[in-house]
Amino acid sequence: MKTLLLFVAFLNVAVADDSLNFDALKKSASEGNPKAQFILGKVYNQGRRVPKDNAEALRWVTKAAEQGLVEAQVELGISFQMGKGLVEDRDNAKGFKWFQKAADQGDANAQYAVGISYARGWGVEENELGAFLWLERSLHQGSKDALAWITKSASEGNGIAQINLGNAYANGLGVEKSYTRSIKWYRMSAEGGSSAGQAKLGMHYMNGHGVTKDHTEAAKWFQKAADQGDASGWMLMGLSCSKGRGVPRDLVKAYMWFDLGAKHELKPWREQRDIVEKEMTSAQITEAKRLSAEWKSK
Repeated sequence: MKTLLLFVAFLNVAVADDSLNFDALKKSASEGNPKAQFILGKVYNQGRRVPKDNAEALRWVTKAAEQGLVEAQVELGISFQMGKGLVEDRDNAKGFKWFQKAADQGDANAQYAVGISYARGWGVEENELGAFLWLERSLHQGSKDALAWITKSASEGNGIAQINLGNAYANGLGVEKSYTRSIKWYRMSAEGGSSAGQAKLGMHYMNGHGVTKDHTEAAKWFQKAADQGDASGWMLMGLSCSKGRGVPRDLVKAYMWFDLGAKHELKPWREQRDIVEKEMTSAQITEAKRLSAEWKSK
């Protein structure tokens, strides 16, 4: 919220230039120029060169927003969500609507606002997955507020937030790349029972990212993810079994893991299954199909 307040202050500094040609501005706005419409709206909102008129300000900023001008969409989102600026009464639903439009265009502040709206149920039904989806997108653009929110949630044991942070640090998205930090969050998620975290942690061990390369430890975590029905876990366990990496080489089990993904119409899993099948006997294939048919998540 602190960032949003600062952003409001930033927007309200607009149009202080005494050389502004009001007539030219209004003509451009009337001809459909969205930037001119936005500036004109701020002129009316601030009462510069003309009497302050929030109704007229709202009309022009809305015109700009409807044409897709991100600044106008964010301005409307803030105004409606906070009940100040262009409007006097809060309307979280309208605020969310305009934040969403700006977020869809990639605005980091709007993405953060949408994430918080989902987290708190402001103008939209509470949705934890939706919240972290948008907060992660904002984080990847360097939003410090998103980083702070996700870090707090991750520290409190939220598995989705832990995966978000792990991904960010592993790939240097919005933060400095650090395998040491990414594996820390992946481990917390994995030990908390997240199949996605288990697969990610196993991959760090497999590749030696932030830890000494250890295929046995990698396979242990792949197995945990696969046992929960995680498709990535199936692929990774299939590869481990087919190559004898961290576990004894076992084409029957490799086929089984790949076949589980193939049954869900996952093309790479089907392709890997077909590759190992070429090395197998008819009896092995029959056994692998039986195991696949009888498999149940744990």
